[in-house]
Amino acid sequence: DAPNGSFQRIGKLSLVDLAGSERLKRTEVQGERLKEAQHINKSLSALADVVAAKDRRMSHVPYRNSKLTHMLQDTLGDQCRTVIIVALPPTRANLDETIHSLQFSARLNCIAFEPPRTEAPTRAWMQEPALKPLQEDADEAVLAAKAEADRLRCANERLRAENEKLRAQAEDREAHIKEQERRFKDIQERLEETQRQLAAQKQLCLELIP
Repeated sequence: DAPNGSFQRIGKLSLVDLAGSERLKRTEVQGERLKEAQHINKSLSALADVVAAKDRRMSHVPYRNSKLTHMLQDTLGDQCRTVIIVALPPTRANLDETIHSLQFSARLNCIAFEPPRTEAPTRAWMQEPALKPLQEDADEAVLAAKAEADRLRCANERLRAENEKLRAQAEDREAHIKEQERRFKDIQERLEETQRQLAAQKQLCLELIP
């Protein structure tokens, strides 16, 4: 824990693609392929030994028997979560390998890993007499901040109400202006119609005068 009571937790994610076991008599590989297949089978055998030791809750788990198990020690140890995905070929010719893979994954699934420990920051430092005035100042600052927040919230609500009132007044004024414009347009249209009628009557009078 840090002096201020905080802590830092670091996690690790491992994604491992395990090669399938090789039946050397059936594949009949030679040369470099043969050496590679032998290394694969040896690593998978060491992994099976680790799983067996974990399943039997043995005090010694042979993680160092191969590079594979040594690398996966954090993944297969306590305080971890392990998930295995098995790819199985849908052919009768690979039935033995399929059964072996399922048995291996079932054994791994039966291992009871301990759940991760939960930690919480310690607050023992808050009880030290030398830091008590600081805690009191912090409490007063929190209360002052809450009071200021309440004041600002009330002021915000008051401004919002005034804003709504001004908006309503503006809408009323806009509606009044539109109504006045409509009335002015009607008066202008009637005036133009009256002027046309007067012009027509004037023309008629001129035609009647000899």
